[in-house]
Amino acid sequence: KRDRPPRFRQLEEALAIWCDAVVEANLPLSGHLLQSKALQFAVLLGISVDEFKCSNGWITNFKNRYNICEYTRCGEANSAPLEKLPTYRTELQQVISQFELKD
Repeated sequence: KRDRPPRFRQLEEALAIWCDAVVEANLPLSGHLLQSKALQFAVLLGISVDEFKCSNGWITNFKNRYNICEYTRCGEANSAPLEKLPTYRTELQQVISQFELKD
């Protein structure tokens, strides 16, 4: 296969930036959500529905080009943000220090 430049470069760049923000915010990202957002960006960029179909194939190719993967979070996988771990650890140590070891 040959490597062709994307037909809707601005749309793809906008969608890729939006995807990065969603992933950075640790929010779920699905193919259906991508499709919906791509259509919104198409309208904002003045791309007609006849010109841009946003098919499942287009979404699959977009995800492949930008290395976007879908996965399901189970259990507590998303319950504790790692960046707050040092703060929580300090708070826990302060609470524990109020008790004697025998308690």
